Amino acid sequence: MGGVAPRLREIPADAIPAFVRETLLDAKRARPVVALTTAPDTRRAWIDPAELAGELGARAEVVLLETGAATWALGAALPRRLDVYGGAARIWWPGLTEGSDPFDHVLFLIHDEREAARARERIVAAIRAHGRTPAGGARVPPAARPRPAERREAGRPPDPWERVAQEYRVGDVVPARVYRLEPTYALVELLPRAGVVVPLREIDYTWVRDPAEVLSVGERVNVKLKELDPPNRRGLASIREAHGAAVRQGLALRPGERPYLDAETAEESLLHLRRELERERETRRRLERELQEALDDRRRLAQQGEDLKQGAAAARKELRSVEDRLAAAERLVGELDPLASEPAFLAAVRVEHARRFDEADRARYPLGRMRVGHEFMASLRQLEGLESDKVVEVCAQVASGRAHEIPGRAVHELTEGVGGRAILRAADGARAWRCALQIGSPSARRLHWWSLPERGGVEFASVAVHDAYTIPE
Repeated sequence: MGGVAPRLREIPADAIPAFVRETLLDAKRARPVVALTTAPDTRRAWIDPAELAGELGARAEVVLLETGAATWALGAALPRRLDVYGGAARIWWPGLTEGSDPFDHVLFLIHDEREAARARERIVAAIRAHGRTPAGGARVPPAARPRPAERREAGRPPDPWERVAQEYRVGDVVPARVYRLEPTYALVELLPRAGVVVPLREIDYTWVRDPAEVLSVGERVNVKLKELDPPNRRGLASIREAHGAAVRQGLALRPGERPYLDAETAEESLLHLRRELERERETRRRLERELQEALDDRRRLAQQGEDLKQGAAAARKELRSVEDRLAAAERLVGELDPLASEPAFLAAVRVEHARRFDEADRARYPLGRMRVGHEFMASLRQLEGLESDKVVEVCAQVASGRAHEIPGRAVHELTEGVGGRAILRAADGARAWRCALQIGSPSARRLHWWSLPERGGVEFASVAVHDAYTIPE
């Protein structure tokens, strides 16, 4: 070929209209175009495009089309029955027009490696024959090639889809052979190179997870034809709807010859019945396993429910106990004046925390370590115009850290005068803090306390007026 680079390109879906218009239907096109399509659900063609392009060289252009959006676009752009898809290959000869006969532009149906090798040999031979000239020096135009009737007369078999269109109708129950199994469907052939799709839901009345679980390649089945589209060489069928129906005689490639698929023999009927029986048994075993698992789950859930009931009863008992202890503590605090002693005051703070904070808040704001400074009780007893219960409430907020998140409390460090340095206790490094006991009044009382550095916690130091910036050490 003189080192001419092979002509190969992949045509995406959005480029199909221009490809058909500017290449395939171009009246000046001199080279054949060989189209290869990918097999369904794959990105691989049965014939290697690069190898075929290398073998054909400049004699033809090889294009690759992915089955799906690209081949749908091709079918919409080309005249009827001149498209290609699903792993098949096609030669479009020069001179292609809107009125071209599909049989003048040969289609190769490919389902396996053997058919792919045979199709490749035929493509190469056809392209090379097209490149030769007869004795007169002019190439033979495609229109001069034999018509379908002439080819049949020459001994070539007729198009199987023509036979399907002549003999079969939607609703017929006919014999077929399984020749391909995919996760979501099975392909069955009515004649060689005339196959229809059986979707997963149409394989059996029971739920089928995978066609390979109930069918095998080469197996004879009866199908009810649901859709037939011979011009586009495709159709849909149902195995489940064919059960128990009268079956038509199978087709022959030529009228009068022996059918490709004879009527089902008694042995085959018995084999099918045995397979169906085994499937029914397997379905029964699966349902029994599922029933047993459901019963086991029910027993487990019943036991868990019983455990939850017992746990709830124990929780209710513990809650009543806590409520009783809390009530007793409140009675005790009610009987004891918080001002009576330091232990009485701290007990009142603990009860206040338990009473005012719900379970979630107690987990978020746990009560820290508390102690009372040596002058605190005296300053508390000297209060006028402020109930001791209010001091107890604010102390519970301070000891739990909640006071820092209440804007009205105005929590801040105590300093040496306005804007002065923070006050630190020399003995242990504790920091002095203050907050408002009353809100909305500049003259409101303030609570002073030490934040203890060692082991954390607070030491309540004093209750003072708002402009007091000292704290007992």
